[in-house]
Amino acid sequence: QPINKTHAGPLNSITIEDPNKLNWTVYSLDPKELYKFYVRASTKEGEGPPFIIEGRTVLEAEFPSVTNITFQTGDNYTLIRWIPREDPRKMEFQIRFMNKNSEEHWRVAGNVSSSQAVYQVTELLPGTTYRFKLVAWNKTQEVDIWDTEVQTTGIDSIKKQGGFATEGWFIGLISAIVLLILILLILCFIKRSKGGKYSVKDKEDTQVDSEARPMKDETFGEYSD
Repeated sequence: QPINKTHAGPLNSITIEDPNKLNWTVYSLDPKELYKFYVRASTKEGEGPPFIIEGRTVLEAEFPSVTNITFQTGDNYTLIRWIPREDPRKMEFQIRFMNKNSEEHWRVAGNVSSSQAVYQVTELLPGTTYRFKLVAWNKTQEVDIWDTEVQTTGIDSIKKQGGFATEGWFIGLISAIVLLILILLILCFIKRSKGGKYSVKDKEDTQVDSEARPMKDETFGEYSD
């Protein structure tokens, strides 16, 4: 039965048939309402006097009692900090995370108390974007009290491998160009060397022909006389 300062709401009845049942969960309660529970035992003789319990579920605004949630990242870790409120009650919540660049599901980093004030999530990938959230719960529902994206420092291993591959391709291209230039220079040198030898030979042959002609002319002249 929901109640407040001015009046009580409708009384709902639940019958538990199993006499050996030691507990029962009441669902679909309003976390902002105060409730009064009447527990009665029933026999063949009739119902006994009620045992009255008054209480409420944990308010969404009250769990967990933390403020100023911040984070600090490294190459393979994220450090989450928060400030507990001035509340004697210690609330428990769960830290979950997932790699935003992959199709993996939420992973549970751990369950922590609101009084702990700090928690470190390790074994993360460098240069990777993660999504973190802090989840609190009661018996009926879960509540996300903090949800944010965090990127670790360093270089992503996939991008790093891609960079090395690109760098190797560039070095290979430059090496091929340099090798082609060297081959062209060697061919030009060989061609020039062969051309010089042919020029000297032609020059010598020309000189021999020039010297041979006068001798032939003189020989023909003497024979004619």
